[in-house]
Amino acid sequence: MYEPKGTLDDVGERHTLEVLNKHDGHRANTAKELGIGLATLKRRLKLMGISGRGSTAPAA
Repeated sequence: MYEPKGTLDDVGERHTLEVLNKHDGHRANTAKELGIGLATLKRRLKLMGISGRGSTAPAA
């Protein structure tokens, strides 16, 4: 039986971070793999508290 591992937002955030890390923080490549626009990715990262170039860690 399937056991949820957090909310849909949690799963989406984890996936976004995994893809961002896969691309060594390169946001354009990350957006392309996720199938979203760069502006959408930047907005999503801002909502997740991640800002700045090359940073994949949440902002303090």
